[in-house]
Amino acid sequence: MKKIPKIKLTQAPLIMAFLKNIIPLRDDMPFDIEMLKHLTLIGMCGCGQKDCATITCRYIKEWNEDLKGSWGVNTNQGIIILHFLNKGIFELEAIDYEQFPYRSEVQRLLHKNYIKPTPKEYEKLDRYFKYLKEENMNVVNLGEIE
Repeated sequence: MKKIPKIKLTQAPLIMAFLKNIIPLRDDMPFDIEMLKHLTLIGMCGCGQKDCATITCRYIKEWNEDLKGSWGVNTNQGIIILHFLNKGIFELEAIDYEQFPYRSEVQRLLHKNYIKPTPKEYEKLDRYFKYLKEENMNVVNLGEIE
Protein backbone atom coordinates (compact mmCIF):
# COMPACT_ATOMS: atom_id res chain seq x y z
CA MET A 1 0.00 0.00 0.00
CA LYS A 2 1.31 3.43 -0.94
CA LYS A 3 1.07 5.68 2.10
CA ILE A 4 -0.38 9.10 1.54
CA PRO A 5 -0.67 12.07 3.88
CA LYS A 6 -3.66 11.47 6.16
CA ILE A 7 -6.46 13.48 4.67
CA LYS A 8 -10.15 13.59 5.53
CA LEU A 9 -12.21 11.97 2.81
CA THR A 10 -14.34 15.12 2.73
CA GLN A 11 -11.29 16.81 1.15
CA ALA A 12 -11.43 14.31 -1.74
CA PRO A 13 -14.72 15.24 -3.45
CA LEU A 14 -14.44 12.75 -6.33
CA ILE A 15 -13.97 9.80 -3.96
CA MET A 16 -16.84 11.05 -1.79
CA ALA A 17 -19.15 11.38 -4.80
CA PHE A 18 -18.10 7.95 -6.07
CA LEU A 19 -18.91 6.28 -2.74
CA LYS A 20 -22.17 8.23 -2.36
CA ASN A 21 -23.27 6.70 -5.67
CA ILE A 22 -21.97 3.18 -4.99
CA ILE A 23 -23.30 2.62 -1.44
CA PRO A 24 -27.02 2.88 -2.40
CA LEU A 25 -26.57 0.10 -4.99
CA ARG A 26 -26.57 -2.40 -2.12
CA ASP A 27 -29.55 -2.12 0.18
CA ASP A 28 -28.01 -4.66 2.59
CA MET A 29 -24.93 -2.48 3.16
CA PRO A 30 -24.42 -1.81 6.89
CA PHE A 31 -22.51 1.38 6.08
CA ASP A 32 -24.33 4.59 5.33
CA ILE A 33 -23.38 7.75 3.50
CA GLU A 34 -23.28 9.74 6.76
CA MET A 35 -20.32 7.60 7.91
CA LEU A 36 -18.21 8.84 4.97
CA LYS A 37 -17.64 12.13 6.81
CA HIS A 38 -15.59 10.25 9.39
CA LEU A 39 -13.15 8.51 7.06
CA THR A 40 -9.52 9.49 6.63
CA LEU A 41 -7.73 8.40 3.48
CA ILE A 42 -4.55 6.57 4.53
CA GLY A 43 -3.33 4.72 1.44
CA MET A 44 -3.70 3.44 -2.08
CA CYS A 45 -2.92 -0.02 -3.39
CA GLY A 46 0.58 -0.26 -4.78
CA CYS A 47 0.06 -3.33 -6.97
CA GLY A 48 0.85 -1.38 -10.14
CA GLN A 49 -2.04 -2.82 -12.17
CA LYS A 50 -3.56 -0.30 -14.59
CA ASP A 51 -7.07 -1.48 -13.70
CA CYS A 52 -6.74 -1.04 -9.92
CA ALA A 53 -7.90 2.04 -7.99
CA THR A 54 -8.13 0.51 -4.51
CA ILE A 55 -7.88 2.87 -1.53
CA THR A 56 -7.67 2.33 2.22
CA CYS A 57 -9.32 4.55 4.82
CA ARG A 58 -9.54 4.69 8.61
CA TYR A 59 -12.72 5.52 10.48
CA ILE A 60 -11.85 8.33 12.92
CA LYS A 61 -14.76 7.86 15.31
CA GLU A 62 -15.50 4.86 17.51
CA TRP A 63 -15.79 1.82 15.22
CA ASN A 64 -18.76 -0.51 15.50
CA GLU A 65 -17.05 -3.89 15.99
CA ASP A 66 -20.06 -5.61 14.39
CA LEU A 67 -19.27 -3.87 11.12
CA LYS A 68 -17.11 -6.50 9.42
CA GLY A 69 -17.20 -8.24 6.09
CA SER A 70 -17.25 -7.39 2.42
CA TRP A 71 -19.97 -6.24 0.07
CA GLY A 72 -19.47 -6.31 -3.68
CA VAL A 73 -21.05 -4.76 -6.74
CA ASN A 74 -20.19 -6.18 -10.14
CA THR A 75 -20.79 -3.69 -12.94
CA ASN A 76 -20.10 -3.22 -16.62
CA GLN A 77 -17.39 -0.77 -15.50
CA GLY A 78 -15.44 -2.87 -13.04
CA ILE A 79 -15.88 -4.60 -9.73
CA ILE A 80 -16.34 -2.59 -6.54
CA ILE A 81 -15.88 -4.34 -3.20
CA LEU A 82 -16.23 -2.53 0.11
CA HIS A 83 -14.23 -4.24 2.86
CA PHE A 84 -14.89 -3.48 6.51
CA LEU A 85 -11.84 -4.69 8.40
CA ASN A 86 -10.82 -4.66 12.05
CA LYS A 87 -10.09 -1.50 14.05
CA GLY A 88 -11.90 0.89 11.75
CA ILE A 89 -10.08 0.10 8.52
CA PHE A 90 -12.26 0.49 5.43
CA GLU A 91 -11.08 -0.48 1.97
CA LEU A 92 -12.65 0.46 -1.35
CA GLU A 93 -11.40 -2.19 -3.76
CA ALA A 94 -11.95 -1.02 -7.31
CA ILE A 95 -10.61 -3.33 -10.01
CA ASP A 96 -11.04 -4.41 -13.62
CA TYR A 97 -11.57 -0.94 -15.10
CA GLU A 98 -8.80 1.48 -16.07
CA GLN A 99 -10.84 4.68 -15.86
CA PHE A 100 -12.19 4.82 -12.31
CA PRO A 101 -13.20 8.49 -12.07
CA TYR A 102 -11.42 9.30 -8.78
CA ARG A 103 -8.07 7.77 -9.74
CA SER A 104 -6.47 11.09 -10.78
CA GLU A 105 -7.55 12.68 -7.49
CA VAL A 106 -5.75 9.96 -5.52
CA GLN A 107 -2.66 10.38 -7.68
CA ARG A 108 -2.62 14.11 -6.83
CA LEU A 109 -3.00 13.37 -3.12
CA LEU A 110 -0.04 10.99 -3.31
CA HIS A 111 2.03 13.99 -4.35
CA LYS A 112 0.50 16.29 -1.70
CA ASN A 113 -1.31 18.28 -4.35
CA TYR A 114 -4.67 19.38 -2.92
CA ILE A 115 -6.10 21.27 -5.89
CA LYS A 116 -9.80 20.87 -6.57
CA PRO A 117 -10.94 18.44 -9.27
CA THR A 118 -11.34 19.89 -12.73
CA PRO A 119 -14.69 20.14 -14.55
CA LYS A 120 -13.39 17.40 -16.87
CA GLU A 121 -12.91 15.07 -13.87
CA TYR A 122 -16.47 15.76 -12.70
CA GLU A 123 -17.72 15.01 -16.23
CA LYS A 124 -15.83 11.71 -16.15
CA LEU A 125 -17.55 10.85 -12.85
CA ASP A 126 -20.97 11.75 -14.30
CA ARG A 127 -20.32 9.61 -17.39
CA TYR A 128 -19.21 6.69 -15.23
CA PHE A 129 -22.53 6.60 -13.39
CA LYS A 130 -24.62 7.50 -16.43
CA TYR A 131 -23.53 4.29 -18.19
CA LEU A 132 -23.12 2.12 -15.10
CA LYS A 133 -25.07 -1.13 -15.15
CA GLU A 134 -25.07 -3.74 -12.44
CA GLU A 135 -24.22 -7.24 -13.58
CA ASN A 136 -24.83 -10.55 -11.86
CA MET A 137 -22.44 -11.43 -9.10
CA ASN A 138 -22.52 -14.89 -7.57
CA VAL A 139 -20.81 -14.11 -4.25
CA VAL A 140 -22.14 -11.03 -2.50
CA ASN A 141 -21.28 -11.07 1.21
CA LEU A 142 -17.86 -12.57 1.83
CA GLY A 143 -18.36 -12.46 5.59
CA GLU A 144 -15.82 -11.56 8.22
CA ILE A 145 -12.20 -11.09 7.23
CA GLU A 146 -9.51 -11.79 9.83
